[in-house]
Amino acid sequence: MKKNIVALVIAGLLSLTIGMVYVTPARADVSNATLRSDYKKVSNAEADAIKAYLDSNEGKKSDSAATTIIDDSQQTISDVNKKLKRSKSSNGKTLYKYSSGVNRALNDLDNHNPQGFVKEATAVAKPNQKIRQKLNLPDPTKVNKQLDRWNKIADKQPHVKGQSIITPDFEIAFTNVSQTPDIDQGKTDVIVTYTFTNKSSKPIEPETTFLEWGEFKQESDTSIVTLNNGIPDNSPDNYDSLLGAGQQEVKPGAQITTVASAQLDNTNYPLKFAVKDPSSQQKLGSINIQYK
Repeated sequence: MKKNIVALVIAGLLSLTIGMVYVTPARADVSNATLRSDYKKVSNAEADAIKAYLDSNEGKKSDSAATTIIDDSQQTISDVNKKLKRSKSSNGKTLYKYSSGVNRALNDLDNHNPQGFVKEATAVAKPNQKIRQKLNLPDPTKVNKQLDRWNKIADKQPHVKGQSIITPDFEIAFTNVSQTPDIDQGKTDVIVTYTFTNKSSKPIEPETTFLEWGEFKQESDTSIVTLNNGIPDNSPDNYDSLLGAGQQEVKPGAQITTVASAQLDNTNYPLKFAVKDPSSQQKLGSINIQYK
């Protein structure tokens, strides 16, 4: 189950110091004591599932064993949700929102979709924090331990962070964007300046690597267009030298500045650089390019 682990930046799911707060009483259908017990079941099931997924990813557990644990965790949460779905109390509804989101996140783990897991886990951060405050619950240390482990693994794997593509072997960081006319009359090019840092023990050619790891994409009125390389008609004075720098191998430990260009489909819709790991073909995310 070797998959790229996508970093989680979820303040609501990580450790939060919650002081003494007023506990909102639940309606008679579900007591706060029962809700606290249900929260613990959901939180522990989530932690068990994440741990199993990461253990499998690192070869510490077989895929089948991890799948069994994830499925069991989902069943535990589904059983809790059957009760919570009938709850009319404010606290019950909030806990149901959190636990339902966790179940969707675990379904993404079951389907080997770490990006989906991160999206769903991020979405439940607020209801998680809200129900903990309402019920005066302690930090979910068991979950937090696994989320911290998730992020440490993610940092070592290829991923997109802000305006950068980060891998164990290299880092590409977009530093500047400009527009210029294309040699094709009436068309416009975007020139992206980026730094390339070789973190490996072997020489790497930036331009080839850049093209292998991503492509420029832009929306149009009807579709999402993969853009062609641009041929600037009126490029900056240092364009050729920067372009040439990216076509030479970069020594281990060295960093250079180079450029890439794309011919825009239009000037009305957003532009992105979609990143994909060429080995696994797994989508890693996109870098938004502000070209206007």
